[in-house]
Amino acid sequence: MVLVLANGLSAWAAHLAAAVGGLVFGFSPAIRGQSNHPHVSFAFLVPLMLLAVDEILVRQRRPPWVVGPLLGLMAGCQLLIGEELLAATVLFGILLLLVLVANNPKALLDRRRVVHALVAFALAAAVGGAIAAKPLTVQFAGPQRVEGDITKRILGHDLLGFVVPGSAQLLSSRRSAAQVREFVGGNAAYLGGPLLLVLLVVVVRY
Repeated sequence: MVLVLANGLSAWAAHLAAAVGGLVFGFSPAIRGQSNHPHVSFAFLVPLMLLAVDEILVRQRRPPWVVGPLLGLMAGCQLLIGEELLAATVLFGILLLLVLVANNPKALLDRRRVVHALVAFALAAAVGGAIAAKPLTVQFAGPQRVEGDITKRILGHDLLGFVVPGSAQLLSSRRSAAQVREFVGGNAAYLGGPLLLVLLVVVVRY
């Protein structure tokens, strides 16, 4: 059931921000390629968290004691679903914050907006921390915690993996599929030329 819901629910959540973005997010090669890994493909909380961050930093239409705890609740739930996506979302949120400050440096001088954001994020940290405390304690201090150097296991992707289609893609060929099989990360990184072009246009335009 989770595997069936993953793509559609993730796309619907991103659709709240933009219809085209929802389709790209929920049914992109990157998500489709991870459909058998629900901790990656079950990603509906990611766009909702980013919408909450947008509400806290930019729109500020709702009280911080409403949006902040909701953000913390979603972050805590995402931690239980998959830490990898939560970490990526946090990094992306920090990047968006830096872009926002660079484009609107005067916002830092608006005491009311800054206090609003700080209160919301403090409440989010409190709620998210309460949810994450027990699982993280078990993960890092429990009897089955990971010890030693885990980087000895080769995990990564070839740069060509972003554009060379594998057997899971419609436009693949025998040659490209064979090439993908030689990549360290297989076909997991594939985005495709058209999608990368759309991303470039959006970055330059907006």
